Amino acid sequence: MLAFPTATRKSAFITGISLVVLIAVLEALEHFEVLPAGSSEKGMFPVVAAYFFISVLLFVIDVKSFSPSELKAKIPLVYFPTNREGLNFLLRVWGRMLVWFLGAATAASFLALGQWLLK
Repeated sequence: MLAFPTATRKSAFITGISLVVLIAVLEALEHFEVLPAGSSEKGMFPVVAAYFFISVLLFVIDVKSFSPSELKAKIPLVYFPTNREGLNFLLRVWGRMLVWFLGAATAASFLALGQWLLK
């Protein structure tokens, strides 16, 4: 059986960068008329959305975070931080989300700088 990857800060950062690079590559392919539609067109939007959701669930949030033992409460199917371990777990997941956003912002700023320098 194939094991799911474990989400880390590095995987979250790389996932943020790869999403921006995917969108930039699709826009470049549209600009050079290799693809008939860019990333914002209705033909390619499902591809970008699927890549976003799958990569974020696997490499940022982590599959093991859907029903973590650290957040179990006494009420069934309720997940809430009831101790320091649960709070640390939530902070780790939110930290990876922040690192993902910083990776996307870094890649977008480098691409914008590159476009500005090439004009």
